[in-house]
Amino acid sequence: MAISIGDNCKRGHEISGDNVQYYTNHGVRRVRCATCNQPPKSNPKKKPGDTCKNGHVIIGDNMREQKMPGGVAYVCVTCKRENVRKYYRNNSGLTEDELNRRDRNQSKSALQSARRAAERADDLIGKGKEDAALNYLKLTKRAERMSDALQKGMAKDRARCADNPGPYIDYEEGNEPTKNQAYLMCVGCPVLVQCARFASAYKPAVGVWGGEVYEDGKLRYK
Repeated sequence: MAISIGDNCKRGHEISGDNVQYYTNHGVRRVRCATCNQPPKSNPKKKPGDTCKNGHVIIGDNMREQKMPGGVAYVCVTCKRENVRKYYRNNSGLTEDELNRRDRNQSKSALQSARRAAERADDLIGKGKEDAALNYLKLTKRAERMSDALQKGMAKDRARCADNPGPYIDYEEGNEPTKNQAYLMCVGCPVLVQCARFASAYKPAVGVWGGEVYEDGKLRYK
């Protein structure tokens, strides 16, 4: 049944005024409800420094790259982890305590691996085995990829900390930069993303990396 101006669509919208949309069907010009035929809204791609829908800042260890049609978007790691927890909570039968224990064990294992690798690297430095020491510091295949990407980025663009690295690593315990200060120290750096990815994989013991403060291999501020 053809719809005319003044009729209502199946959802009850009156097809008149600005709610008229013209289209051609088999060479015949027809009208339909403009409200029901709006194109889907596209979600803007998130960039480093943006906030997700839950208000988390997408930067540093809370940032992960995701390939999308037409470019790259950055997703919130906090929300992604919560979605994984929700999946396990609904499908695995694990209790909340068991889920928390699982997360702690994963973080503890990663930190222990980082510390062991750092100790081995320290033993090799100064003995003519610096290349082997660097391999220990790269830890995993992911950390190795992130390290290579950071080095390539710094060969092309100058990091903000290149001329004055002191404030980024040489501060007294108890006088660490605040979360906002760390963000301002790194925002606009041409290798911010590469630095944040490397820090996320390497878990540095201290310093400001990718706009975040690290302490003993973990983010100081969450």
